[in-house]
Amino acid sequence: MRHRTWAAFAAVVFVLAFAAPRAHAGATVATGGPTYLSWSACSGDPRALGSVMFDCEAEGGAIYTLVGSFSVAVPQPRVVSMSADVVITFPTLLEVPEFWNTRLGGCNDSALLLGKGLSVGCDGSPNAFCYGDSNDCDALYATTLVGPNAINVEVSLTHYPFASVNLEAAPQRYFAFALSLPMSNSDHCSGCASSAVALWTNATIYAVDEFDEPLPPISIGSSFPGALSCANVNGGTAIGCESVGVRRSTWGRLKAMYR
Repeated sequence: MRHRTWAAFAAVVFVLAFAAPRAHAGATVATGGPTYLSWSACSGDPRALGSVMFDCEAEGGAIYTLVGSFSVAVPQPRVVSMSADVVITFPTLLEVPEFWNTRLGGCNDSALLLGKGLSVGCDGSPNAFCYGDSNDCDALYATTLVGPNAINVEVSLTHYPFASVNLEAAPQRYFAFALSLPMSNSDHCSGCASSAVALWTNATIYAVDEFDEPLPPISIGSSFPGALSCANVNGGTAIGCESVGVRRSTWGRLKAMYR
């Protein structure tokens, strides 16, 4: 079930507070790391798919899940949160189809589901933020337009300083999020069969020091060597895998999906 609580808003405030960290003596900015995006399972798992075709059956149709995972180039201790951008582009259209209009008031409002639990096919990629007791983390998303035929799904994942995680360096990969899209509204929201390309463009990881003071943020993304950050649907082409600029805006809708 979905929850929209004051705790969700507090989590966003927590993440935004880290967006301008104070200077930290002796701290250095890490070298980043790659992002990975695939359908059904974590990238690298035999069940992971780079492309799918929606069945668009409103009754009994499948649920399709985009799974995001990542690596960091150097070990990152005391990591507490991440803000990630997944841009979905519709190369053959001049506007975002109704089926993908998941913004507040859109035809398919509330369609996307953001899971806290580890996705199927991610056994080798530990859950970086929502492991253990899910009450210790918030998983939120908001959808905004970033162009006439593109949307950005901004995902916010927050663990808390008293239960931060230490990330090992690559080749270890970590599960970040699973965004699921059911077909239940395909009968009255047009555009389910439209081709689309999803690109996990970038993410910012936030960590704290031993005094719970914010450290400089760590940037990861599709431009890092070895990244496999693009997944297609309904025949979407690699043209949409080019990086798309993302403009930050206020969160029009905050939602959490609890498992």
